[in-house]
Order: sequence, then structure tokens, then C-alpha cells
Amino acid sequence: MTSYLPADLEEEILSRVPATSLMRWRSICRRWNTLFFEDQRFSEKHFRNAPKQPLVLMLTEYRLFFASVDLKFVPPSIEFSDALSLKNYYVSRDAHIDTVSHCDGLLLCATESELVVWNPCSGQTRWIRDHDGSRWFRGGSLFMLGYENNQSCRSYKILKFYHIINYDVDVQYERFKIYDFNSNMWRFLDARINPRNCISNESHGVTLNGNAYWISSHNEEGGDLLSFDFTRERFRRYRFPLTFRRCHYRALSVVREELSVLRWIDSNMEMWVTNNMDTCEADLSWTKSFTMDFVLNIYTSVLIDEDKKVALCDSPCEEVAFTIGEEDEYYSEVPFEGARSRHEHIFNYVPSLVQFPQQSIEPDGFGKWHHRRWWGHRVRRCNGGLDYDTRYSEETDDDMMSESDDEWDWREIECTDFSNSSRRGNRGRGWTKTRCATL
Repeated sequence: MTSYLPADLEEEILSRVPATSLMRWRSICRRWNTLFFEDQRFSEKHFRNAPKQPLVLMLTEYRLFFASVDLKFVPPSIEFSDALSLKNYYVSRDAHIDTVSHCDGLLLCATESELVVWNPCSGQTRWIRDHDGSRWFRGGSLFMLGYENNQSCRSYKILKFYHIINYDVDVQYERFKIYDFNSNMWRFLDARINPRNCISNESHGVTLNGNAYWISSHNEEGGDLLSFDFTRERFRRYRFPLTFRRCHYRALSVVREELSVLRWIDSNMEMWVTNNMDTCEADLSWTKSFTMDFVLNIYTSVLIDEDKKVALCDSPCEEVAFTIGEEDEYYSEVPFEGARSRHEHIFNYVPSLVQFPQQSIEPDGFGKWHHRRWWGHRVRRCNGGLDYDTRYSEETDDDMMSESDDEWDWREIECTDFSNSSRRGNRGRGWTKTRCATL
């Protein structure tokens, strides 16, 4: 006689199983598959109850690979799995991932020309465009994923950071936009950061408890820790431990709900850890994890063994991934092969069943998908001032998407005249559109 567990007890047991194991069980029965990947209530319960088992992901060759380090060998062995497959929504090929951030098991990937939020465990994706329908131009923009921590549920948001240059007065400042998953809308964030606190282009941000953290641009005192609160939608600055002129903070990472940072002083590399990010004080409580002699320029790192004090790192100069630790025997390296990504990145990733609202994208009345690609801004100076700003875009149907420019349907040119506008804060007379046939 076959006996069955009560449904509530069965669900309680399954909610405590790691997400990677549930992936292997999804084919056992249709009910479990529906429970794991379609039941929002269960995914939230699983996120609370399941043990957090971090894996190491690395962005290289414009793709994501799982990395494993075996410390039983001397020197340790470093191996990479096959690349994770992320298909481009608009064309039938693998997406080239330029940058990546993550939160709650969700990956935010900036690809060639758009953003995608991706849960590799469930396969769920959401491709995101800008508010004007244009596709992303990846140069000079940074993106972070976080959430507004409401009592009822988590509302996920994306923060976009980019530079604005005023040629009239030769001043650069930062602009920010927020994308809300619930409203499916972008909006400008009324916030500016003092130039000494702006986000460093060399810093890969991390998300902890829904908030984003970066290393600010390096100044005479070695830089600061910059935070963005997605609930209050405001920035906050924290101080690193014992900052002074000759120290540089190189890499942030999160291990078991703790924020760690690598500090480089002359030929010494130190790892510092703090677990008190809820404080309102600018001075955090930092603890030194380990110190070692090391001279390579480290770009990103993750702590893979707290007891043995070993970290996995990558170097943009040496083109290698390597392990470092207090003991020399833990040093090992493996060279990169193939095309290098612009932003190599190693980070801890915890798989989850977290779901997010899907976006419905409808074709036009002719049953075709229309896509727009912006070339960027073309600026011309006249009489020492900025007079004209021109931007180019192209549009095509889904069955004509290709890398060849000669297959685009038409090109659009937008111009605005600044010559008679005020010098500060002007937006021109408005954009005038002109269409021309494909060249």
C-alpha cells in the first residue's frame, strides 16, 4: 500500500532543498514542475527556507561560466564549466554579455544593445528597452539590480548610471534613471553625486539586502564606499577602514551576507569584512580577514574558503584567473582563452527560484516586431559653443535583423538647435526628425 505525505508537509520539505537539486526533480511529476516554477508563494517560501549554497560565476569571452576550485591539490586546480546559454530575444543566437550584476539569484545582463533580467535556474527572462523604444547603447553606462523592501513583497528595480558632459563649461556630472518592474516604466532620478564620490568605472558593484554598493572614484584618500537604497531611492557614503594616500580599494564581494573588500597597499593585499550594513553611521565596523604579499593588479575577487583564507581573483593586465591566500601553496593560475570581455568579472552567485513579473511585448498590426538601434550622439561645435546635436537611429523588422547595415529598412536623423538657447541647462528647441533611405 502506497502512502503519501500531506501536501503541506511535502511542500515544507521541498522548500528546504537547494534550488539546484529541485532543478533535477522538476521532471518527476507535472505538479512539482508547476510548484517550483509557477507558484509565486512557493518561490518566496523557498527563498526564505532553503540553504544558501554560493557558486562562483565568471564573465569572460562575453559569456558566463561556473568556476570551481579544488583546494585538495597543491597548487589548487581551477576549472570552468561550459558556458551558460542565454539566447538573444531578437535574433536566434547567443547573447554577448558585456556586464552583469545580480540579486536574489537573478542576473541583470547588459548585452550588445539591450538589458535582460535572467534566472538561469528557472530559465525565466525579461528583456528591457528604454522608455523611448530605443535599444541600449552600451558605452559609458552602468546598471544595478535591487529591490524595494516592502512588507508584502519585494519590488525589483534597476538603477542606471551614466555621465553627462556640458561642453559649454567643461563640466561632467552624473545622471540616474530607475526602472520599476511593476510599472514597466523608466523615470529620471533627481539625484546628483559630488564628483569626488562618483562611481568608479573600474568598480563592479554588488547587491546586499536589496541595496547596491560600489567603490567610488579613487581620490587622495583611497576612495569611499557608495551605497544606493532602492527603497528610499537615495545615495549614502560610507568610509573604508583606515583610508590614506597610498591605499587603493580594488574589489567588492559578498559572502554569506557579509560585504568584503580587497585593499592594495604597496605590495600587500588585505581583505576586510563588515557585516553591519544596517547602521546609519558613516563609519562601519571592519575586520581584517587576511594579509598577503602580492603585486598583481586585481580587478574582481571572491572569498572561496574563509578558514583557509583563499580567494579567487582575476587580473585585467595578466589575463589570468588565480587563487591567492596567506600561504604560498594556495597560489594557482589559469590563463584566459578566446576573446576577452570588456568587464571581466568573478562573483558569488546563489541559485534561486525567485520569479519576477513578465513583460508582454506585442508585434505591430502587420505581425512584425520593430527594433530600433541608436548610433549615439554626433556633436558639432560652432563659434566656440555647442550648436547642434544630432543622433542617428535605424529601424528594422524582426526578419531582417543582421549585423550588416545594408539590410536596415531606413535611417532616422534627429537634430536640435542650441544656438539661441540659454547656455546653462538648455534642452534645445526640440528634436526634428528626418527619414532617409538606406544608404
